[in-house]
Amino acid sequence: MPIRDVVSWTAMISGCAHLGHEYEALEYLKEMLGEGVAPNPFTYSSALKACAKLEDIERGKLIHSSISKTPALSNVFVGSALINMYAKCGHLPEAIQIFDNMPEKNLVSWKAMIVAYAKNGNCGEALKLMYRMQVEGIEVDDYIFATVLTACGEYKETIKSKSKYFLHPNSSIT
Repeated sequence: MPIRDVVSWTAMISGCAHLGHEYEALEYLKEMLGEGVAPNPFTYSSALKACAKLEDIERGKLIHSSISKTPALSNVFVGSALINMYAKCGHLPEAIQIFDNMPEKNLVSWKAMIVAYAKNGNCGEALKLMYRMQVEGIEVDDYIFATVLTACGEYKETIKSKSKYFLHPNSSIT
Protein backbone atom coordinates (compact mmCIF):
# COMPACT_ATOMS: atom_id res chain seq x y z
CA MET A 1 0.00 0.00 0.00
CA PRO A 2 1.74 3.21 -1.15
CA ILE A 3 -0.17 5.63 1.12
CA ARG A 4 -0.58 4.39 4.68
CA ASP A 5 -2.67 7.05 6.35
CA VAL A 6 -5.56 6.75 8.80
CA VAL A 7 -8.07 6.44 5.94
CA SER A 8 -6.34 3.51 4.24
CA TRP A 9 -5.68 1.74 7.55
CA THR A 10 -9.28 2.23 8.64
CA ALA A 11 -10.54 0.87 5.32
CA MET A 12 -8.50 -2.30 5.85
CA ILE A 13 -9.56 -2.70 9.49
CA SER A 14 -13.21 -2.03 8.72
CA GLY A 15 -13.23 -4.34 5.70
CA CYS A 16 -11.67 -7.20 7.64
CA ALA A 17 -14.02 -6.76 10.61
CA HIS A 18 -17.04 -6.62 8.30
CA LEU A 19 -16.02 -9.70 6.31
CA GLY A 20 -15.37 -11.93 9.31
CA HIS A 21 -11.59 -11.54 9.45
CA GLU A 22 -11.53 -10.14 12.97
CA TYR A 23 -8.02 -11.29 13.88
CA GLU A 24 -6.65 -9.64 10.74
CA ALA A 25 -8.50 -6.43 11.58
CA LEU A 26 -6.85 -6.34 14.99
CA GLU A 27 -3.44 -7.12 13.48
CA TYR A 28 -3.86 -4.19 11.09
CA LEU A 29 -4.67 -1.97 14.06
CA LYS A 30 -1.50 -3.14 15.77
CA GLU A 31 0.56 -2.42 12.62
CA MET A 32 -1.09 0.98 12.24
CA LEU A 33 -0.20 1.95 15.79
CA GLY A 34 3.31 0.59 15.28
CA GLU A 35 3.75 2.95 12.34
CA GLY A 36 2.65 5.87 14.49
CA VAL A 37 -0.64 6.50 12.70
CA ALA A 38 -3.32 7.75 15.11
CA PRO A 39 -6.71 6.02 14.82
CA ASN A 40 -9.89 8.02 14.28
CA PRO A 41 -13.37 7.21 15.67
CA PHE A 42 -14.17 4.98 12.68
CA THR A 43 -10.96 3.00 13.23
CA TYR A 44 -11.84 2.46 16.88
CA SER A 45 -15.43 1.49 16.06
CA SER A 46 -14.27 -1.12 13.54
CA ALA A 47 -11.68 -2.57 15.91
CA LEU A 48 -14.25 -2.77 18.71
CA LYS A 49 -16.63 -4.53 16.33
CA ALA A 50 -13.91 -7.16 15.75
CA CYS A 51 -13.42 -7.57 19.51
CA ALA A 52 -17.18 -7.95 19.99
CA LYS A 53 -17.42 -10.66 17.33
CA LEU A 54 -14.50 -12.51 18.91
CA GLU A 55 -15.85 -11.85 22.42
CA ASP A 56 -12.29 -10.74 23.19
CA ILE A 57 -12.75 -8.62 26.30
CA GLU A 58 -9.02 -8.23 26.93
CA ARG A 59 -8.30 -6.61 23.57
CA GLY A 60 -11.51 -4.63 23.85
CA LYS A 61 -10.41 -3.22 27.20
CA LEU A 62 -7.00 -2.32 25.75
CA ILE A 63 -8.65 -0.44 22.91
CA HIS A 64 -11.02 1.24 25.37
CA SER A 65 -8.04 2.31 27.46
CA SER A 66 -6.38 3.84 24.43
CA ILE A 67 -9.63 5.59 23.42
CA SER A 68 -9.90 7.09 26.91
CA LYS A 69 -6.84 9.21 26.17
CA THR A 70 -8.43 10.78 23.08
CA PRO A 71 -11.42 12.95 22.17
CA ALA A 72 -12.89 9.89 20.40
CA LEU A 73 -14.36 8.75 23.73
CA SER A 74 -17.14 11.33 23.36
CA ASN A 75 -17.96 10.16 19.81
CA VAL A 76 -21.43 8.60 19.68
CA PHE A 77 -20.33 5.82 17.29
CA VAL A 78 -17.36 4.88 19.47
CA GLY A 79 -19.63 4.86 22.53
CA SER A 80 -22.10 2.60 20.75
CA ALA A 81 -19.30 0.26 19.68
CA LEU A 82 -18.04 0.11 23.27
CA ILE A 83 -21.55 -0.72 24.54
CA ASN A 84 -21.85 -3.47 21.93
CA MET A 85 -18.41 -4.90 22.69
CA TYR A 86 -18.91 -5.00 26.46
CA ALA A 87 -22.40 -6.48 26.10
CA LYS A 88 -21.31 -9.22 23.69
CA CYS A 89 -18.48 -10.09 26.06
CA GLY A 90 -20.98 -10.41 28.92
CA HIS A 91 -19.83 -7.26 30.75
CA LEU A 92 -23.17 -5.50 31.13
CA PRO A 93 -22.14 -3.14 33.98
CA GLU A 94 -19.43 -1.62 31.78
CA ALA A 95 -21.89 -1.24 28.90
CA ILE A 96 -24.33 0.55 31.22
CA GLN A 97 -21.59 2.86 32.48
CA ILE A 98 -20.58 3.79 28.92
CA PHE A 99 -24.21 4.47 27.98
CA ASP A 100 -24.94 6.53 31.09
CA ASN A 101 -21.80 8.64 30.58
CA MET A 102 -22.31 9.33 26.88
CA PRO A 103 -22.65 13.10 26.38
CA GLU A 104 -24.75 12.52 23.28
CA LYS A 105 -26.88 9.55 22.26
CA ASN A 106 -28.41 8.63 18.92
CA LEU A 107 -30.64 5.82 17.71
CA VAL A 108 -27.61 3.51 17.36
CA SER A 109 -26.51 4.01 20.97
CA TRP A 110 -30.06 3.49 22.30
CA LYS A 111 -30.36 0.31 20.20
CA ALA A 112 -26.98 -0.93 21.41
CA MET A 113 -27.97 -0.55 25.07
CA ILE A 114 -31.45 -2.03 24.66
CA VAL A 115 -29.98 -5.01 22.79
CA ALA A 116 -27.30 -5.31 25.50
CA TYR A 117 -29.96 -5.62 28.20
CA ALA A 118 -32.08 -7.97 26.10
CA LYS A 119 -29.24 -10.29 25.06
CA ASN A 120 -27.99 -10.47 28.64
CA GLY A 121 -31.41 -11.65 29.87
CA ASN A 122 -32.51 -8.38 31.43
CA CYS A 123 -35.91 -7.99 29.81
CA GLY A 124 -37.23 -5.57 32.42
CA GLU A 125 -34.40 -3.10 31.94
CA ALA A 126 -34.70 -3.38 28.15
CA LEU A 127 -38.39 -2.48 28.45
CA LYS A 128 -37.64 0.43 30.81
CA LEU A 129 -35.01 1.80 28.46
CA MET A 130 -37.33 1.43 25.49
CA TYR A 131 -39.94 3.44 27.40
CA ARG A 132 -37.35 6.07 28.39
CA MET A 133 -36.32 6.32 24.77
CA GLN A 134 -39.91 7.09 23.78
CA VAL A 135 -40.27 9.64 26.60
CA GLU A 136 -37.17 11.41 25.27
CA GLY A 137 -38.83 11.63 21.86
CA ILE A 138 -36.83 8.99 20.01
CA GLU A 139 -38.92 6.67 17.88
CA VAL A 140 -38.72 2.97 18.64
CA ASP A 141 -38.20 1.13 15.37
CA ASP A 142 -39.26 -2.41 14.45
CA TYR A 143 -35.80 -3.84 15.20
CA ILE A 144 -35.79 -2.58 18.79
CA PHE A 145 -39.37 -3.68 19.36
CA ALA A 146 -38.70 -7.17 17.97
CA THR A 147 -35.48 -7.51 19.99
CA VAL A 148 -37.23 -6.65 23.25
CA LEU A 149 -40.18 -8.94 22.49
CA THR A 150 -37.84 -11.81 21.61
CA ALA A 151 -35.76 -11.28 24.74
CA CYS A 152 -38.85 -11.18 26.94
CA GLY A 153 -40.18 -14.32 25.25
CA GLU A 154 -36.89 -16.14 25.77
CA TYR A 155 -36.80 -14.98 29.39
CA LYS A 156 -40.36 -16.24 29.97
CA GLU A 157 -39.51 -19.62 28.40
CA THR A 158 -36.36 -19.92 30.54
CA ILE A 159 -38.31 -19.21 33.72
CA LYS A 160 -41.08 -21.63 32.66
CA SER A 161 -38.62 -24.44 31.86
CA LYS A 162 -36.67 -23.96 35.10
CA SER A 163 -39.79 -23.71 37.24
CA LYS A 164 -40.98 -27.17 36.19
CA TYR A 165 -38.18 -28.65 38.31
CA PHE A 166 -39.46 -26.83 41.36
CA LEU A 167 -43.21 -26.80 40.81
CA HIS A 168 -43.87 -30.02 38.96
CA PRO A 169 -47.33 -31.34 39.94
CA ASN A 170 -46.06 -34.93 40.23
CA SER A 171 -43.22 -33.93 42.50
CA SER A 172 -42.78 -36.05 45.62
CA ILE A 173 -41.95 -32.91 47.60
CA THR A 174 -44.92 -31.75 49.65
